[in-house]
Order: sequence, then structure tokens, then C-alpha cells
Amino acid sequence: MQKINKKTKIMVLLMTVMSTFILLNVSMKVAKAANYYDTSYCFSFVNGGDQRTQGREKHDISGVYLYCYSSSNSNECFYADVYGANNSVDNGTYCGNDRNYSVYEGDTYYMYNWVNENYSSDGRMAYAYILGRAAGNYVEDFSILWSPDNYQGYAGD
Repeated sequence: MQKINKKTKIMVLLMTVMSTFILLNVSMKVAKAANYYDTSYCFSFVNGGDQRTQGREKHDISGVYLYCYSSSNSNECFYADVYGANNSVDNGTYCGNDRNYSVYEGDTYYMYNWVNENYSSDGRMAYAYILGRAAGNYVEDFSILWSPDNYQGYAGD
């Protein structure tokens, strides 16, 4: 039987640890969503109505991220839905999960959607946007952060 010297054992152990670290690091980066950077937007409702954010490229099937960080009246809310389109400015179609998101100041949602599945065929890029609707006839501002993909890769709620 051949003896393995101490130096060879240490080298094999070091190579194993380094390989494991590299594999874990690469696999963690692959799991992240691609377009998760937040964009700020302010919905300003005057006696009802609706408004939409500009569309952004959607790269995966993760939930659309929405965080309402400020409102002019924390007792009021607005309704939010996810829509998909072929570009950043066109009106598209509803791509949500039939959930009515009531958004109050401080709320965070990962909005389940079908944007990527409905709009990214034939090499086209899918675009997502949020349509906000006033919950009543009032004058109200809601400041949000949103992204079409989310960093954690959550499918949505």
C-alpha cells in the first residue's frame, strides 16, 4: 500500500474546500433574479381613478416586488395589480392571480403574476407594470418602490 505524505493530504483538503466554495458561490448567483433594482413611483389620486408605472423588463417568473413606504394618509389604501406588455409604454393585459392587493403605507408584497409566461415568447422581452387604482374618492399620494423581479426569487403571494 502506498503512503500519502502529509503535504499531499493538505493540498487535497485545500483543493476540496476551494472547489466547494466556488461551486456554492456560483450556484447562489444563478438563483438571483435579474431585474430586481427598485424604482420609485408616486401614485397621486384625485377623486378616484387609476395610474400605472412605466413598464420594466421582466426577466424571470418571480413575483413583482412592491413596497409602499409613504402615504399622505396612513388610514387609506389603494389597489394594485400586475399587468404585462410587449414594451415599456403600451397598455397590456392583466397578468395577476385574481388577488386584489390592498396597499397601505408600510405594506410589502411579492405579487404573483404571469407576465413572463404571457409575453416572453419568440425571443421577445416581457415588460411588467403596476396599475394602481384609488380605493375611494379622495385626494391621496402613495410613494412606492417596485421591481419587476425580486432579489429573493419569491414566486409571489
